[in-house]
Amino acid sequence: MPEVSRIAAFLAVAIALTVVIPVSAVDGFSALITDGDAADLPAQNPQQSHCDEGRSVLEASFLQEPLPRTVPRAAPAPTALPASAAELQGELFAGGLSLSPSQLSPERWTQAVGIGRDLIRLQEAISRNSGDTGSLLDKSPSAVGVGVQRRNPIVNDPRIRGSRIGSLPASGSHWVPARMDLDTMVSKIDSRIISDVLTISGPYAARFGPGFSFIDVALQATPRFAGGPGVEGMTSFDYMGNGQQIFGRQTVRGGADAWGIRASYGHRTGNDYLSGDGSRINASYNSRDVHMALGGDLTVDRKVEFQYLRLDQTNVELPGQAFDIDVLVTDGYDVTYTDEDLTLADQLKLNVWYNRTRLDGSAQRPGKRSQFPYYDFINFVCHTDVDSMSTGFRLASTWGSADCEHLTAGVDLRYVKQELNEITSGRVGFTIWQDANSPIPRSGIANPGVFLEYGAPLGDAWTITSGTRFDLAFADVLADSDDLSSLGTGSTPNNPMSLADILGSEDFSRTFEMWSLYVTGTWNLNDCWTARIAGGYAQRPPSLTELYAAQTFMFVLQNGLNTVTGDPRLKREQLLQADLALQYDNGPMRGRIGGFYGWAWDYITFENLGIVRGPPAGDVEQVQNQTAHQWSMACRSDWTASLPAMCWR
Repeated sequence: MPEVSRIAAFLAVAIALTVVIPVSAVDGFSALITDGDAADLPAQNPQQSHCDEGRSVLEASFLQEPLPRTVPRAAPAPTALPASAAELQGELFAGGLSLSPSQLSPERWTQAVGIGRDLIRLQEAISRNSGDTGSLLDKSPSAVGVGVQRRNPIVNDPRIRGSRIGSLPASGSHWVPARMDLDTMVSKIDSRIISDVLTISGPYAARFGPGFSFIDVALQATPRFAGGPGVEGMTSFDYMGNGQQIFGRQTVRGGADAWGIRASYGHRTGNDYLSGDGSRINASYNSRDVHMALGGDLTVDRKVEFQYLRLDQTNVELPGQAFDIDVLVTDGYDVTYTDEDLTLADQLKLNVWYNRTRLDGSAQRPGKRSQFPYYDFINFVCHTDVDSMSTGFRLASTWGSADCEHLTAGVDLRYVKQELNEITSGRVGFTIWQDANSPIPRSGIANPGVFLEYGAPLGDAWTITSGTRFDLAFADVLADSDDLSSLGTGSTPNNPMSLADILGSEDFSRTFEMWSLYVTGTWNLNDCWTARIAGGYAQRPPSLTELYAAQTFMFVLQNGLNTVTGDPRLKREQLLQADLALQYDNGPMRGRIGGFYGWAWDYITFENLGIVRGPPAGDVEQVQNQTAHQWSMACRSDWTASLPAMCWR
């Protein structure tokens, strides 16, 4: 892309701000401290609170010769991998209500606790017999404010507070859908291989990129065994009678006190199932996945973790969608390096990922033709293929501890490249087309960004968290101009339509500058009642589909064989949101009630350019849509509660 030099310069400055600049700042600041000043520094008090100790260490780190830590860092006690029975037990009502710091890592605990944040753990996936991660979000009562469009038992599209189809990426390794109307960003991740899923219902996070809400998926890490090497395995099997749905998984885990390995294979298959009124739903599928993880502790405070995910799906029928998935293959790689043995920071964390999805689909199955007889009426024949790739990294330095005052500064880069071809033939009236391509041309979007996150307790009752980030996004069409000269079903040899003719613009290159800011507060009213408040503003760029789709058939609306046309002139979306919640927790009984209000500017939606009616009653069979902007606002209340089991004796 022509913006490579600008991206490289941006990242160089951002990494300097994250890692290099603090070193210079320390050396410069130490020159201002004389021996007399150093003598006046307060002595470390062994009786001071844990947070005060952390603050003293943070202040001492700005000396040229850092003072020793009050409590030397000790090696964490290795623990054996939980037995299968232990994995099956645990709190089923997570959602930030029943969790304790001992159940999560300090970093994950900080991310999970707060307004609009719900954590769903592995135990729920096992007990609720969920399929993909989207199915888990659908079945879990912990995922408050999350709706799910069920396309298939193993393909589910989550929508946080009514977010639009395809607008919600999954963080972690930054998963994106190959085709936003077929696969989803979480259908590639089986719910049995996750450690937990964090949903954030608002612009209240800075490390996950530009966006209005987030889903962060954490895969299971490698185990550690105390007292020497160890190996164990687990076999699981599920069966559902409606649709003869079968699932089996074999997991083997092993390692020692300083390294671990995990290998897991899962297989899902199912046939058509019956709805409540007895009608048959064409939703068969075959899905196989392999998850492998290898981790090692280089020292007591340095560790590296490698994860690999492979997904193969075949013959996936999607009722209500334009096409079925004939073949889908996903390969995902993720490497995380963590260093907690630093002089100038308490933690440095680097995460690098790469994932790629190839998809082939069609509309020729008998089940699809019976559901949409309009296909046969217009002699519609279609095949689609997609190649989608996402790669990037996140580098972050943290000062302080998660349960006290802490600051995280980081830089990240996300790069998404996509190419979609849709070859169709058909006839509408006297208009006949043969092997026309209505693609999303090969295009890419690069998004470097920098972020800051801060959290601190204010006295005994208040805790605040805040964050901000700045992003640049560069989007452009990468395909050759010769491949863009004749596109769409309306193109003819005598009157070809180019991509510029369809989109209404010859300028495909776009640059977006974005920023976000949020503040959240927690007020402990007493031992049982907690009030939470939050406010945030964020911006996000349009997706490649919204920018460059060239009359692609997508069921983004409920009626008809809809087409979607992008617009490269779209602006960035903007959202201002406020949340308020009240939570009660006395141990055996827990509950909360909350609400939010959001204002959106330049909201990207679909404009109706025309309709096509079909027999026998002139029903609307097709809507021709183009992405466009509108102003929007929304409000809603969410509530959830958990009551104890009653025992009498």
